[in-house]
Amino acid sequence: GNVVVSYEGKTIHADRLVVNTDTGIGEADGHVVITDEGTRLTADRSKFNLKAHQGKLYNAKGVLARKAAGVMTPNTGAGMTPPPPGGIPANSVATQKVEYYVEGKELVKLGENHYKASQASLTTCKGKLPDWMIQAESVDMKVGDRALFKNGAVKIRDVPVFYLPIGYVPLDQ
Repeated sequence: GNVVVSYEGKTIHADRLVVNTDTGIGEADGHVVITDEGTRLTADRSKFNLKAHQGKLYNAKGVLARKAAGVMTPNTGAGMTPPPPGGIPANSVATQKVEYYVEGKELVKLGENHYKASQASLTTCKGKLPDWMIQAESVDMKVGDRALFKNGAVKIRDVPVFYLPIGYVPLDQ
């Protein structure tokens, strides 16, 4: 039916779900939706270990998200006016949400922010027809760091532009 499991800020929805509460090992089948701090992945089925923060999703797609923190310092050089009272204080920290849209035949979560995917696509563009995407045989992603891919094609508006046998994309911005 409509099964929901919540554990340490993560939520798993599925039609059928079995989990060993002692080990954290489980399986979910049918309309699987996993959410965790802005990350939302859907799949046909999943095997996971809640306690180890690992899992494998089959026919998966969704958004991998992280909050990026940056230091904002107003420019108060020559000719510049300082920020008004109540404006952005010097050395204040601002956060912004960074999202990566991913799809893959298999998507494996190896650890915190570390994923591997096969027969995958990756982009930062929203919508059914993204402005750009990389489709690859395999992708190793560390959200907030980088994505390494093998046998990939860079596509612009779903038109292959060039082939890369191996590639690197920074995922830190």
